Amino acid sequence: MSSDCDGGEFAFYPDGAEGEPSAIPVRFNTGILLDTDSVFHGSPQWQIESLRRLEIPEDIQKKHGLKPLGAADGPVKSAILGENNARIYKYERRAALATDRIAAWKEEYEKSGPARSNLRYGYVVRSHA
Repeated sequence: MSSDCDGGEFAFYPDGAEGEPSAIPVRFNTGILLDTDSVFHGSPQWQIESLRRLEIPEDIQKKHGLKPLGAADGPVKSAILGENNARIYKYERRAALATDRIAAWKEEYEKSGPARSNLRYGYVVRSHA
């Protein structure tokens, strides 16, 4: 199958692999997002690990004037894997983490002080005698 897309464009296939490609021209100062069907197919861990290991070969970097993608936990790969989405949806990670259940449990624990509570956890079976 041949492609009608020019180099550097983002090509995608809205009608599936057998359909005609559509393309978005290159624009600077844009973001790449990782989008998966993880809701339907489970965690895309293998895709995440592959992207973390990915690097553009040096000959291609030189030929096209590209910069290296950098470290696995560096800014470029972190942006693709979530930071760009967070910026688009105005998601403040620190603010969200401050109000989650674990943060509330931690706050409750710290307020109760260092003394033990003698509170028992679990299910108690009562005798029917």
